[in-house]
Amino acid sequence: MVQIRGPQGQMINAEQLDFQIMNEGFSVYKLSDGKIMKLRVVLAEVYRLEAKDEVTGKPGYFIKSMPVISVEDAKKKGA
Repeated sequence: MVQIRGPQGQMINAEQLDFQIMNEGFSVYKLSDGKIMKLRVVLAEVYRLEAKDEVTGKPGYFIKSMPVISVEDAKKKGA
């Protein structure tokens, strides 16, 4: 069990979980300037909070992640 800092600065008991990557696909967007933006979130750490959600009774999770972003020119047909 570890303690992590919550949104109001309070310390919350949590368990760090290991994980396996199953799929890290990109979301792809066409921008108004004609560029193609690819975005994905890479998970770094996962914690299951000791306290459960009062409404659902399910555990909460806290994650550390980082975005991966690439912007490219749109491919032209026949190129």
